[in-house]
Amino acid sequence: MTSGVKKHRFKRWWRCFGEQIKFAIKGLVLATREKHFWLGFIPTFCIFGTLLNLLSSGFAAFNLIGVAGFPGGLKIIWDAFLQTFGINRNFYDWLGIFLLALLQGLLIGLLIVVIKNTPKPGAKDAKSSSKKPANDVLARASKNATSTQALSASADASASIQNSGIVAILAVLGSGCPTCGTALLTPILTTIFGSGVALAGTVSGIITWAAILLALWTLKKLGYDAYVAIVTRDLPKTHDIIDKRSVNEKGN
Repeated sequence: MTSGVKKHRFKRWWRCFGEQIKFAIKGLVLATREKHFWLGFIPTFCIFGTLLNLLSSGFAAFNLIGVAGFPGGLKIIWDAFLQTFGINRNFYDWLGIFLLALLQGLLIGLLIVVIKNTPKPGAKDAKSSSKKPANDVLARASKNATSTQALSASADASASIQNSGIVAILAVLGSGCPTCGTALLTPILTTIFGSGVALAGTVSGIITWAAILLALWTLKKLGYDAYVAIVTRDLPKTHDIIDKRSVNEKGN
């Protein structure tokens, strides 16, 4: 009987998890129609991808930028930017950096959409203050529900910001060239273990995958939040359209 209950709970959890992924994908598709999404995605993808490519050889690229001066340093940065799209880059090394830059860009873009479409506490109350409600109890209940929803959304947004920051830190720590064994962690591991070159590739690979998994988990949550925020925002517009259609039909 206990195994049957556990199996039922697992099936219910798995069904709920699948529904969340489905709505997260829908939220991501809806978010791509918002200009605020692209204002967050494009700069984050380009800057983060360029930074990870510069850090792929430790701090050597930054030292070269300092030595080369403005024209030479600009060319190094431009080459790192092109490497984000696979130009002059090993395929497997490029794939990891591209995935991290893409996921980070999606996270920031979705986060901006969620924050932009989240109702602020008291915003709806200020609009509806001029209208006298028919029932004060219902009005207060609606006010409390709106405030609770806004506070809950703010807490979720804060958690997503923290997760995005953790993803960025893990990605930077795990940056490096797995095929040649260089990584940003090499000096740290050398200080602790005496010889960090052998461990750097393995540890940076583990950290990179941890960053990708955390980014995917956060992406699922932000995609779902974006779907809820956008649908909630567009709901009054849908009601207005339906009302206008019914009025026109009655008039005809």
